[in-house]
Amino acid sequence: MLVAFAVSAQTPRSSQDYNNRGLDRQSKGDIDGSIEDYSKAISLGGPPQVREAAYNNRANARISKNDLDGAIADYGKAIEVAPGNFENYYNRGVALLNKTEYDAAIGQLVLRRMTLESITRAPRPVRQGKI
Repeated sequence: MLVAFAVSAQTPRSSQDYNNRGLDRQSKGDIDGSIEDYSKAISLGGPPQVREAAYNNRANARISKNDLDGAIADYGKAIEVAPGNFENYYNRGVALLNKTEYDAAIGQLVLRRMTLESITRAPRPVRQGKI
């Protein structure tokens, strides 16, 4: 039983499996291998949250390789998949700052704040009758 688990852990079958193996590889310093796994996870499709995670994780791996343009593009794809996740705006803003594209970076950080505020803003009660 233990052997079967070890084999299946090394042979990913789903986008989630590839994303998870990519995280494992990245944590061990195998950046190129992690990028391959994230790319495979993306190509397999899968649920939106897995695709968003794979784009975000691949972007983070690309940052490790100083591939800022690739990282910015991947953060953009993560935003397309999950526009309500404020962390992707922040990450893209930081990557833009590293490229010294200050105006674009500020724009991303403002979008991050607006997204965060829209998520955390409590609905206001509706008043009825005379005030």
